[in-house]
Amino acid sequence: MAIVKFGGGVSGIRGALGGNIFSVNSNGAYVRTWAAPPNPRTIAQFFRRYPFQSWPGMWAELSPEQRDDWNTYGKAHPLTNPLLETYHANGWQWFVGCNSHLAAWSGSPVSDAPVNPPPARVDPLSFTYEMGLALPQITVNITPDSYAGLFAIVSAFVIPWGTNTSWPSTYFQMRVDFDPDPGLDELGFLITHNIKWGNPQEGWRCFVHVATGDTQGLVSLPWEAATTYTIP
Repeated sequence: MAIVKFGGGVSGIRGALGGNIFSVNSNGAYVRTWAAPPNPRTIAQFFRRYPFQSWPGMWAELSPEQRDDWNTYGKAHPLTNPLLETYHANGWQWFVGCNSHLAAWSGSPVSDAPVNPPPARVDPLSFTYEMGLALPQITVNITPDSYAGLFAIVSAFVIPWGTNTSWPSTYFQMRVDFDPDPGLDELGFLITHNIKWGNPQEGWRCFVHVATGDTQGLVSLPWEAATTYTIP
């Protein structure tokens, strides 16, 4: 899905055209590729939907003051879309966003609106994707204690080279650490990588995002890196 901007006197388009679906939501006009809807009764779909079932009830149980605090937070913290346009999410959107992050990070849900702005990005030192002495080395190298009191969220996707396999370029959550152990200088995800894609091969390219999260469910902009798997 992509946000679109029209010109030439066109104010908007709705409907299907050339295999694309044009529509609009609260953040503006967008276009997405038509796709057959997935089976809504799979186990994966159940676990994706399950957290959303509880949030409307949680939101309804908040006091008017708590909901006002969430809306006030949304007004005070504008967001930027891929077209570099500024927009504001409402309190409900921030509430769902924060709690969806915490659910993915195995954190505790929150009812009160955040007090602080989203955390600043913590930049790792480098990303290693290569053959080591005996095993592949797939690690994000960090400064010890740089995530003290924060979540380090590592996501990645792989593009295989020289194969007939085509994987979608969607980031998958590889690893989440809250307040990594003192002295820890790397976040490895070899096991999750191999479960998702198999053993890396020379020429594969891996893209990684590392974001910083806090116990309020807020997340920073991601640090990004990419490199090609090499065998010395």
